[in-house]
Amino acid sequence: MPTKKIFFFDWNSNFDADLPAWAQDSKMFIGQYVSLRGLPTSWRNTKQAIASNRSGKVTNGFMKALIRAAMIDSGANADGFGLNDRYAMGEMTLDGTFTGTTINANGLVACVLYDRTTGKFLKSSGYDHKTNGSAPYFLALWNYFMESMPDFAPTFNNFCTEWKQSPMNEDVCRSMACVLADMVYEHVQSDKFLCCDKDEIRDLTETRMRSSTTKPAQYTGILAHFGQVTRGRNKSANPDGRVMSTADFCGKFSFRTEPLSAEQEKLVPKLTESYIVDEWLVLVCKHIQKTTGRPRPVRNILLRGAPGVGKSEMYTGIAAGCHLPLYTFAANAMTEPFDLFGQFVPVDENGEQCGGKMSLRQILKDMPSVEDFSMDPVYTYEELTGEKKSDATSLDCMAAAFTKASQQTATPSGQQRFKFVPGQLITAMKFGGVWGFDEVTLPQNPGVVPALNPAMDATQSITLPTGEIVRRHPDCIFVGTTNLDLEGCRNLNQAWQDRCQLIIDLPEPTEEVLKARVKSMVNWDETNDSKIVDLDRFISVYRSLQEIARKHRLEDGVIGPRKLADWVLSTLVTENPNQSAQITIIPGATSDARGIAEMKEKLEDSFPA
Repeated sequence: MPTKKIFFFDWNSNFDADLPAWAQDSKMFIGQYVSLRGLPTSWRNTKQAIASNRSGKVTNGFMKALIRAAMIDSGANADGFGLNDRYAMGEMTLDGTFTGTTINANGLVACVLYDRTTGKFLKSSGYDHKTNGSAPYFLALWNYFMESMPDFAPTFNNFCTEWKQSPMNEDVCRSMACVLADMVYEHVQSDKFLCCDKDEIRDLTETRMRSSTTKPAQYTGILAHFGQVTRGRNKSANPDGRVMSTADFCGKFSFRTEPLSAEQEKLVPKLTESYIVDEWLVLVCKHIQKTTGRPRPVRNILLRGAPGVGKSEMYTGIAAGCHLPLYTFAANAMTEPFDLFGQFVPVDENGEQCGGKMSLRQILKDMPSVEDFSMDPVYTYEELTGEKKSDATSLDCMAAAFTKASQQTATPSGQQRFKFVPGQLITAMKFGGVWGFDEVTLPQNPGVVPALNPAMDATQSITLPTGEIVRRHPDCIFVGTTNLDLEGCRNLNQAWQDRCQLIIDLPEPTEEVLKARVKSMVNWDETNDSKIVDLDRFISVYRSLQEIARKHRLEDGVIGPRKLADWVLSTLVTENPNQSAQITIIPGATSDARGIAEMKEKLEDSFPA
């Protein structure tokens, strides 16, 4: 891809003295910043897992726009950015204020308007980017970036969260600044972004700014010039991350041509208004709906992220948004390949079930092991059948073993002593629906996840142990979830991951999203519960406890939104945050004595007796 010259990218390698001290690390401005904690500093490396020291290169204009956008997001007394169907716009005060939320009201204001259909820029007279810097151009495009790049908004929200911390984690903010700068540069270099030459920039008149055509449909901060009669604040998305109401979302992305049966209708999730429909969920549902009818419609999805970021809630939302029944399977370390497809149960002389699930090892005793099926299927198949099959798979071995076991355990009347009962995966494959596969990296048997491969590629089928071939329904959606960094997780099978058409790395929730989720989980009573629990303070301490766990590399537990909700709920009972923390969030985080002591100290500082 040839490099485009974008006039507002000034590659001066020196930082501007107006920037705060943490943002004056010169390595960021030459593309050589390396995070002390090993955090990503390049968007391309983040998405493609390139092993290199390449860092996102920051410019003065971008860094100023990023910090000012964070100030605006935190409620600054001036400046803003917005968007409508045709234009993106921004207002930025040109002074050296890049901390807090107070901006010099007497400073020169630069207004910039960007026409998304032509790539033309207009700027207010008196503003010259050569003299005053290019930050207003970046700020004017901020809402456009948030809309055009799915990962930009959550990354920016995470930056804002860290930027507001006291003390601020400078390494985290520098790393995210590099990633955001890299993300923007990648986007403006693509064919999706239209941009005029610097000589084509025209002055923006007051009449044009106040025209109804340039009035923002959504905006963050204060846009006093673009069609706004009075100053106000209208976030581009609700602060809790909600992009549409639950009522509007449910069924909005339905694509099924045949009606659901009465039984299927019962399995379609019913979401309440407390469920947060965020941009990630809408993006996935759009892909599922809009690619229907194409040769390879989006039907295989992988969700990655830390515990509590909402992976299971997302596949529930996918089923609700697409109006499909939901089926689930939770893997564990002992999961075997055919646990995915169903289970074996004992039956009596009449073929009726007469007991609970039988282990595969019981049924296949005195035969090759399940591990043999995966490790050497060709030899194992010949051992079971006496026939050579050069392309034998673990599925073929299982079907052969099942047949042989059935013959060996037949009763005098000819009835089998066990039968195979298909699981929810097979129901979803036969009739359509969303199948949520939780913890795909937990099974220790390496053959578990690849057992799904035939259903996810051109074959679009699975062979059951009984020999039955099940064809995949066109409305069957696989959604896998994984926590890559948790103890006990294996590396994800590459062949299976390659079949996942969408791979979504869900970010840590912002403070406002955390609030909304916690309130939903504890059935928050705004009148009474707010008198006992200060959610803002709890979330601040929660972030500090996470930082302690990271600092000491405590990996024997989890500090996630669920534990935060447990702590809040317990405190509503005890009315004692310290006491409740010692039976919820702290023991859930670690059993390390040093880590526990430091966390308790943090709690005592935050909630003195």
